[in-house]
Amino acid sequence: MKKLLAVVLSLAMIIGLAACGSQSESTADTEAVTTKAPETTKAPETTKAPETTKAPETTVPETEAADIFAKGEGVMTYEEFMATELMEPVVIEAFVQGKQDYYAAKETANLYLADPDGAYYCYSCSLTQEQFDQLEIGTKVKVSGEKAEYAGEIEVGSGVLEEIEDSAPYVAKAVNVTAMIGTDELAAHMNQKVVFTNVVVSGNASKKNSDSDPDVYFTAGGVSFCVESFLTGPDTETYKAAEALKDGDVVEVEAFLYWYNGANPHVLSVAKNGSVNDKSEGVLSYEEYMATELMESVLIEAYVQGKQDYYAAKETANLYLADADGAYYCYSCSLTQEQFDALDIGVKVRISGEKAEYAGEIEVGSGVLEGILGGVTYVAEAVDVTELIGTDELAEHMNQKVVFTNVVVSGDVSKKNSDSDPDVYLTAGGVSFCVESFLTGPDTDVYQAAEALKEGDVITVTAFLYWYNGANPHVIGIEKAE
Repeated sequence: MKKLLAVVLSLAMIIGLAACGSQSESTADTEAVTTKAPETTKAPETTKAPETTKAPETTVPETEAADIFAKGEGVMTYEEFMATELMEPVVIEAFVQGKQDYYAAKETANLYLADPDGAYYCYSCSLTQEQFDQLEIGTKVKVSGEKAEYAGEIEVGSGVLEEIEDSAPYVAKAVNVTAMIGTDELAAHMNQKVVFTNVVVSGNASKKNSDSDPDVYFTAGGVSFCVESFLTGPDTETYKAAEALKDGDVVEVEAFLYWYNGANPHVLSVAKNGSVNDKSEGVLSYEEYMATELMESVLIEAYVQGKQDYYAAKETANLYLADADGAYYCYSCSLTQEQFDALDIGVKVRISGEKAEYAGEIEVGSGVLEGILGGVTYVAEAVDVTELIGTDELAEHMNQKVVFTNVVVSGDVSKKNSDSDPDVYLTAGGVSFCVESFLTGPDTDVYQAAEALKEGDVITVTAFLYWYNGANPHVIGIEKAE
């Protein structure tokens, strides 16, 4: 019995130990699974491509842009063209900037060409209608001919269009030449596309009385412009704008600088930017000034056309002014020496004073220079009044710049017997002229020419139409007929 119990107990212990051992191993396995990072499936290895020998790098040169201004063999540069003697053969390459209408009867056209160095006018260049139609602005062409000159214009004469070249186009920019007006420098831009800014029209536009050649002409800033009907015809905005121009209009003009006994630009466009008759608020127009009663206050704006010597003792000067409607004489106007020195011909000024009259002369009295104004300058053209001598109509031009053409001197020239006021007097064509020594003094060519005049001399006189019990012009120019 004891032995059986002992066996049973032994078996129970063995079973218990076995159960404990089994439980311990299971727990260990579980702990190992939860603490060990899970294995990831390894991607199958790929076979690495064997390295190949790298080809050496080669530098590919950049393709240079074609030089569209390069000259072909035997073709002249602009400098070489200008250095060529007249009537010698020339060959040029340049770019079309403009063309006049095709002249089918002769199979020719006038062409405006340019490159960056200069410009060419090809007069009556031979080409076919088909070629003419291909000539867009900017097209490069080759032309042969001869260097020619007509009335100062340097051009390609007897020209032949040799080739229309395959090239990128070139259109020249307009060069502003306003500051060159009246200088030799202007001619250096002959035939180029140019622009004149804020120049003032003098006189109304006019045109030839011809249906076949109705060119329009106008003068602005002292330059004679031509609206060439074969370039910008009657149906163009340019032509219509030019036709409408009036004396005193302020304009900007773009043109080809053609030459005809001086600058005679062929107009491409006209833009009106105002008028010299435009007035500030409260300022009288010339018409309003003339309608004002004597001794009433006036305020005017106009442009200096001339000035007498400064009278330092009283700080005054006599001024000749004008706009496009009329002219003013400002007697004994108050201003400083500095202001007087700043009064260049053409500058705009504002003056207050009163309307006065002396011996028939209508003038601004008790004047004060209120300001020297900026903006455009205006120099009036002289009006030929020769045919008005002895008529009431002459007085309508009082104080304006006028010209008397081919009048005959009667009697001897005389002058005041005064060193302080040695004015020179002469009569010509029935008009009594005064060479005012404070305006054109003894050291001037005008004064000396007047002193030398003799009875019977035929002269053309430019003057301001001052009035003293009748016309008594103050002379600013004398030209004696040969």
